[in-house]
Amino acid sequence: MPIKFKDWDQPPAGAPDAKLQKRAAELAKMNIGGSKLNPQEAQREKIAEIVLREAGIGLHLSLRQEHGLQAYQSGFQTFLSRLQYDPKIYSFNLGAMEGRFLSQDDLASGRRLDEALRARNIAELIDIAPMQEEIFEKVHIAGKKGFMGIGATPNKIEQRSTGQFKDILHSQLVTLGKDEPATRILYYCHPRDWQDYSARGGQMLIMEMILPRTIAKEVIETLQI
Repeated sequence: MPIKFKDWDQPPAGAPDAKLQKRAAELAKMNIGGSKLNPQEAQREKIAEIVLREAGIGLHLSLRQEHGLQAYQSGFQTFLSRLQYDPKIYSFNLGAMEGRFLSQDDLASGRRLDEALRARNIAELIDIAPMQEEIFEKVHIAGKKGFMGIGATPNKIEQRSTGQFKDILHSQLVTLGKDEPATRILYYCHPRDWQDYSARGGQMLIMEMILPRTIAKEVIETLQI
């Protein structure tokens, strides 16, 4: 099922798993592109429908003016579907992916992620990680009395990290999301000499999917990633 940009401002309609299974069975009997879907293709089609129903999605790439967010806009831009972020300040936060992929030599030399990929002849990366946030605690710090009022400091409260993390719920990040821990699947593609619509080099594609953890597991197992 192709994703159309114009459809992204409307959340996909919900459907129970039983209906999705029935849809997958129907798709298996269809003749698409001159060949019937095999069971694996039908399962992937089912997963695509689940993702469209459950995921918050972010997409960043360079597009023609007619596909832009506004009539006059072309070039690199970010599309969001159901993610509870402001697209003007939204960031895909590639830092975690870079931390897991870049070597010490890459970091020491200041090599960017796209440069490191090209050096290894890799065109794309998929990063899968639980969505978590750091836990902080309030620490009360007593002030100093000073000498005869000189050098006195007031009591104050500081936020300090406990060194622990907690899961972020899918519903905290995605409109109409589920109250279970969220998992992020991040796809990054920046191959050498990839051109955008205007034949300029430097085209890239970043796609982020925020899914409930149980559904993310099913997607990962089905797509074998």
